Amino acid sequence: MAEKIFVAVKPKYPTRKAIDKVLVKNEEGFIDIAEVNVPRQVIALLDTAHVAIVKDDKYYPVDETNVYEQYDHISAGEELTVEEDHNFGVKKLDYFFSIPSNEDAEGLDKIQDKIEIYNGILSGKLVKVEDYTKLGIDTIDKNGYWFAIKFDKSGAAEEGYTEAKLFGEEKELEDGVNYIYMGISQADVSSKVISISAEYTPTNSEGSDSEDNNTETNPDDSGNGNTDSSDNNGI
Repeated sequence: MAEKIFVAVKPKYPTRKAIDKVLVKNEEGFIDIAEVNVPRQVIALLDTAHVAIVKDDKYYPVDETNVYEQYDHISAGEELTVEEDHNFGVKKLDYFFSIPSNEDAEGLDKIQDKIEIYNGILSGKLVKVEDYTKLGIDTIDKNGYWFAIKFDKSGAAEEGYTEAKLFGEEKELEDGVNYIYMGISQADVSSKVISISAEYTPTNSEGSDSEDNNTETNPDDSGNGNTDSSDNNGI
């Protein structure tokens, strides 16, 4: 199976529908990471964005004159022949969050199923907890709907992020699986917006001087996806 190929993208314009996500322009140098399958996708991105191939967590900017050659190199597992850019950009905070699997923590299948985040929209199925004492998950301390998200805290720290918290809360998110209370009813879930903020300190002198980066997830914000929170599957 061929190794996945990723590119870092800095849009030149306010929004950009690229690969599998909508990218938003920012002035602070934050970048999105996207998977590509063919060089034509990179060419399409170059129309409206600065693009760098990601290899060993380093960034190698490409343009229309060299993208095919560099794509062939990385596809073959060879070294890229363009110069690395140490200051191409900073990964956005949401890069360090993912949906955990049952291998990450026990009991996840009892609170959620087939959860995905696409363009900031949470979709899938949340299962209402009817008796939290039977779950065996210490962090879940009341009945209702819960959502689990995995945080790569060490990776975020290496990028310069610290003190990642849910909006309005004092406690920092933990490395690994975090459980977020969504509410007692389906209406609560549908209106819930998960907002996470963190302090950002540049890891080198030429990096971004922005102090905050935020990521938001809304379970029911547009037609891109809805959270199915069914009372018929309670515990």
